Amino acid sequence: MSAVFESHHGWIVDIVGDGSDLIGWRAMCSCGRWHGRPWQRSERAVDHAPAHRRLHCPDGQLGPVLSRLVLEEWDSHYFEMQALMPVRLAFQDSESARQRLLEAVRFVRSTGASWESIGHVIGTESAEVAEQRFGVGVGPWRDPAIQFER
Repeated sequence: MSAVFESHHGWIVDIVGDGSDLIGWRAMCSCGRWHGRPWQRSERAVDHAPAHRRLHCPDGQLGPVLSRLVLEEWDSHYFEMQALMPVRLAFQDSESARQRLLEAVRFVRSTGASWESIGHVIGTESAEVAEQRFGVGVGPWRDPAIQFER
């Protein structure tokens, strides 16, 4: 499975008040970019209102049912990350292709190929367009680690 999926594990953290008293909980994700909204701990059973994010838990330890309730938000985050996987894979493919293209241009330039020849194979007859696209210091394809000879 992809590292994008492997970096998403959900868990619940305690929220502690000023006097180190447990005042609630929230779901967290191992990706470090997401956390759920807080759930408040109710001292009295009569104040238990999951629809208002208040949970009665006398000993402070969420049981399986209440834990599942808090983690439902994380489920949505995880499913969103799964839905975004085609975007991630396409991005990785495009980055890989970009790197292969830069390496190919570097190689052919080191063997003496002209900017005009490179321009021809990328679909333009302009040496200037090829150099602007792949040359050092210009264009969105610039990679400072790659030095071309002019």
